Amino acid sequence: MNLDPLRQSLAERVVLTIIIVVVVIILLGLVGWATGRWEASAEQMYTPGPYEDRLLDLEKEAMAEGFKQHMIKLFQVWVTDAYQPGLPPKAVKGAANARDAYTRAMEAIEAREHRMRKQ
Repeated sequence: MNLDPLRQSLAERVVLTIIIVVVVIILLGLVGWATGRWEASAEQMYTPGPYEDRLLDLEKEAMAEGFKQHMIKLFQVWVTDAYQPGLPPKAVKGAANARDAYTRAMEAIEAREHRMRKQ
């Protein structure tokens, strides 16, 4: 491979660029892992404030409202988009994804609430 940019073909330039990008990404990953920031979570960066109880309530309400709105949207799409009796696979999958996301979000909120109560 010729490293003189004026004599490189387009393919050589693309390959060299990809190699450089991959090496930089690997180096950044190694630096993050070596400094221990790889495991740093958003939870560690959050400092509870005086309105924490209200914020937790609002988060729970938002999760419930978001779940409800998503289920409404799934139903509307199912009914208006070539309605076929029975359970459509896309709507069933969308509902399963919504339930999973809701469960994970509520578990995270409850875990944070439990940690807050311990302090």
